[in-house]
Amino acid sequence: MMRKKLIGNRRGRLFGSRPKSDLLAVPFNFSEGGFQPSLIAVYGLYGLEDSQARHWRFVVLHNMITVIQIRGYSMDDKTAVEYGVTPTHVMASMSGLDFVRAIFDGKLPAPPIMQNVEPFDSTAEPGHVVFHSVPGFRHYNPIGSVHGGYAAILLDSAMGLAVHTALPAGSGYTTLEFKISFIKGMTQDTGPVRSEGKTLSVGRRAATAEARITDAKGRLLAHATTTCLVFEIPKGT
Repeated sequence: MMRKKLIGNRRGRLFGSRPKSDLLAVPFNFSEGGFQPSLIAVYGLYGLEDSQARHWRFVVLHNMITVIQIRGYSMDDKTAVEYGVTPTHVMASMSGLDFVRAIFDGKLPAPPIMQNVEPFDSTAEPGHVVFHSVPGFRHYNPIGSVHGGYAAILLDSAMGLAVHTALPAGSGYTTLEFKISFIKGMTQDTGPVRSEGKTLSVGRRAATAEARITDAKGRLLAHATTTCLVFEIPKGT
């Protein structure tokens, strides 16, 4: 049924058996209940047992399911992502680490800007965040590669969130400046990329951080540094 429609590793090649890469896509039906049968069909096509299926991540991009083999993902964890802006008084009542973790865990809405990069498998520790994303054709610039703004979103977010995890309740931050170095271009065939942000220094008035993007083989794609202004969130906002 779906076997002949399978698209492998985003290069348009048709596979009638197990894919030759860890990245593939299958047609996705947005009708109610369509997600679960589609995943079951994928499991059946590739002979995945339940234990193996837990190492696959399914991400909805346009009208397709993108399947990325990533350790530690469980099908049971798949939930719709809510995008929005958390009220300032709610953010101010939480430590930065608790706030960032609440976003990553889906307890608070994800920032609307992240709809453009759809991060997943995100973790936060004091002064340190990691998340993943998949560059695609929709991120392309006029010259046929992933736009630098894609990397800028990932790096700026990683650095800002790393700073935020180090702040106490009642404190906020904003970016004063950041510098990016592009090392290796990305395309729709790059596959999942890892963004990691770390604080360098966090004080009462200013904080600095760094971030890097690497591919699945650990190759550096881009890196950046930032300076952030730290301030007290006015009460009553």
